[in-house]
Amino acid sequence: MHGETNPHQTPVIILHGLLGSKRNWESMSKKIAYATQKPTNVSSLIAVDISPVSTARTLDEFMPRLLDTMKSINFQGINDLNKAKVLVKEKLLQSKVIDLNSMGSVLMNLGIKPDQSIGWICNVDTLSKYFTDIATFPDLSGMVYKGPTLFVGGEDSHYIP
Repeated sequence: MHGETNPHQTPVIILHGLLGSKRNWESMSKKIAYATQKPTNVSSLIAVDISPVSTARTLDEFMPRLLDTMKSINFQGINDLNKAKVLVKEKLLQSKVIDLNSMGSVLMNLGIKPDQSIGWICNVDTLSKYFTDIATFPDLSGMVYKGPTLFVGGEDSHYIP
């Protein structure tokens, strides 16, 4: 938990997506299942740009290609973050996996690593290796969350069927 805590207030827990960070909050579908499996631990639920059904088909076509492209970018010899961003934009546009308007969340994962080198601050290899497990929504047959719930999504969302 970040910030001050007050035992008289209900905490808000934010779970973000694969390439999310505290700078671009999203929900991760698998974690929505927590509300169904442990309903006494969740007083209400807001799901943003995700639904409690598997959207793995859409993700299976996009995310592995994106992660492969991210893994293929070589930052060796680059010591300027702005130059690294230009390189990433070029490589992503060349791959045609993502357009310029959608690459903000990818660029948020570029930064200075603990060893002071420039590169991905998310673990691209692990995300790639376990993508199927992460993206597949668990079977919730017969489980119901009866608390207040709000789903928020845009008209063009790829994550809400």
